[in-house]
Amino acid sequence: MREPLSEKEQIIRRLRLIQGQTRGLQHMVGSGRNCQEILVQIASVKAALEQVSLKLAEYHLKVCFRELTTSPGNSQPKPEPEQVFEVIRLLKKH
Repeated sequence: MREPLSEKEQIIRRLRLIQGQTRGLQHMVGSGRNCQEILVQIASVKAALEQVSLKLAEYHLKVCFRELTTSPGNSQPKPEPEQVFEVIRLLKKH
């Protein structure tokens, strides 16, 4: 059984898929495909990039939270986990 991908690996995998989609778009434009088909694919790439952006923001918040709560000698107030996850929920709505 394969080990699940880490969050960072998932992000990289998604970016590689998007890279393939953009190459496909180049081919579509170069071969004179229908503009409507191209626009649908562009919308798909934009949505995929938005999802990667959200996943990256979520990953960043989790890493920052982990660092804040594990840094020795840190005198700043530690954020509550609920606050971090609320920010993630808000990001996902937009």
